[in-house]
Amino acid sequence: MSKKTKHIGHRITLILILLLGLLSLQLAYANKKLQAEILILTAIFYVLWGLTHHHQNHSLNSKIVIEYILIAALGIAVLLFFITGAIGL
Repeated sequence: MSKKTKHIGHRITLILILLLGLLSLQLAYANKKLQAEILILTAIFYVLWGLTHHHQNHSLNSKIVIEYILIAALGIAVLLFFITGAIGL
């Protein structure tokens, strides 16, 4: 199996998680609290996906765990900034 096709299932799963999260945010446009909950839930699934992916590839370590948590936290912070209308969009 080639290196490109080895992880295609993992990548498709990640894309589905993120697309479903973004679509859910769009559908909950009028409810800011629900959008925040969806955003946090999507971030949790992103972190769980990353930990599962690296665990299955035997490359999971503390640096990777911290990296996924920090990227998820950054994503939450940025999107909450937009959701709350902090810049008037």
